[in-house]
Amino acid sequence: TYWFPVLFLGGLLLAVCLPFFWRDPRALYPAALIGVYLFAVGIGTVVKTHNLKAALLAPLATLVQFGGYGLGFLKSTILLTFSRKKPEELFPRLFFKP
Repeated sequence: TYWFPVLFLGGLLLAVCLPFFWRDPRALYPAALIGVYLFAVGIGTVVKTHNLKAALLAPLATLVQFGGYGLGFLKSTILLTFSRKKPEELFPRLFFKP
């Protein structure tokens, strides 16, 4: 669950960069998969809300949410894994003193 936004960002990076380095129609498959996923998000939104504006904004909200959460989770995981500091020292605003 926690790693899904990070994997999504990796796939998005691959989908954007791959066509520049691999001149083959198959290089567009990752972009097509992401497009299908975002289209499904929009369809799911319109089915639930019956609101076209919300359905058009939902894929953008998904990109923003997955981007922010994925980058934040990846950064904190790297810092916690490779730092010798305690989590309380690395992220003092997350820990409250009594």
